[in-house]
Amino acid sequence: MTTEDYKNETMEPVISEKKIYTGKYISLKVQTVEKSSGYTQREIITHPGTLCLILLTDENKLVMNRIYRKAAETFSLEVLSRQVRASESYFDTIINEAQKNLGYEVIDLTPIYNNYASINYSTEKVYTFIAKGKKIKDVVAPFDVQILEVGLDELLDDKYSREIIDSKTVLAINYLKSNKDNF
Repeated sequence: MTTEDYKNETMEPVISEKKIYTGKYISLKVQTVEKSSGYTQREIITHPGTLCLILLTDENKLVMNRIYRKAAETFSLEVLSRQVRASESYFDTIINEAQKNLGYEVIDLTPIYNNYASINYSTEKVYTFIAKGKKIKDVVAPFDVQILEVGLDELLDDKYSREIIDSKTVLAINYLKSNKDNF
């Protein structure tokens, strides 16, 4: 069987689609699709995507946000991320977000990988970049956000590891661990 045969065999033609919800950040639709075994429904969250930045200081510390996330009802220690907006350049957006929200100048911004956040029900694609960062100003963060510089070895300490619950951040840290000799 060729790759093309496999693609054709596993496709699910859409028979009908109903929009359930359209919000500021996401929308939800239900599709009736045809499978070789009959019809079934797929609930799909449509999301424009997310930009993610692995920002390293000259000392190879990871610049992170500690922020309260209502959906999880807890604090989360995360790499910088932001929802994609259709009219924006990914590079410009990442650079501006790092300056505005973290107070860092971005140096040598490089795309490194893309992945789907939850491919079984969401169209959210995460575009991950890596860069060096230089602190250029202090930022007054909202009361529920802290900006931290954390060494890769420190991330394993209970002090930090219990709050690393965001999948984008887990992937970013694993990328750093796997490629630590390159930084």
